[in-house]
Amino acid sequence: MQRIFFLRAFGDFVIGMHAISKSKQPIHVVASLHLKPLYDALVKAQVISTNAYYTIVFEYFGIQSGQLSFFTNKQLLSLATFSQLQKIKKYALANPNHKGQDWVEQDIRLSLFNFLTGAHCKAVVGKGARVYQGYHNWLAIEEQISQLEKPYKQVLILPDARQVKKEIPKSTLTLLKAELEAKGIIVQIARFNNNQMSSHSAELSYDNFDTLIQLIQQADFIITADSLPAHLAQAMQKPHNIIYNQNGVNRFCTPYVWAQQ
Repeated sequence: MQRIFFLRAFGDFVIGMHAISKSKQPIHVVASLHLKPLYDALVKAQVISTNAYYTIVFEYFGIQSGQLSFFTNKQLLSLATFSQLQKIKKYALANPNHKGQDWVEQDIRLSLFNFLTGAHCKAVVGKGARVYQGYHNWLAIEEQISQLEKPYKQVLILPDARQVKKEIPKSTLTLLKAELEAKGIIVQIARFNNNQMSSHSAELSYDNFDTLIQLIQQADFIITADSLPAHLAQAMQKPHNIIYNQNGVNRFCTPYVWAQQ
């Protein structure tokens, strides 16, 4: 059986599990424990299915949030990296996959990862490849593209991102809101656990995956930073667009946004 380790961020997990849940290939998923609350929320909201073809277990590899420290330049040589890799190595030795192939999400430092953990993984997404397309190729599936329904009355803007450099700037946010409201569109802005909001602020907040999913479900159209909400919108077939602050081709661009380019 093919086995995949999910060791990266929440958005990567949504992309992968949404694709796997639509596939009819037998796949065993080994996911970092920090991803379980997101998985539970996705299943509860029926964003992904628990089909009979994949199985999933959650293991504690020491990842608290974000992704495996080994995949980041800043924490590559940290104690957290060493500890997390040791836990993965222990799991791989105790649970060999003799009759199948092991996979990880992307090929970042793959040879070194295999050497340090004793694993024999291949990468679903090759160097420089589009992440969505990588999963579609791996599982031989096609993504259904959301159809933009006009006119839309309510737009939800989600400006936050795990990486500050990816957040929608305040100047852009103000301009977007003004332009949409001038067209008679109701605009709501939702931020993650925004403790700095005043009690009179018209902005919404969320502090868990269930609330975030509900907010996306209730809106007609989503505008988001390059972060988890974009991939939730794609998985939920919710019309959306992404505001990018980085130059060049973005590997995480959703199929819906591809269609709009």
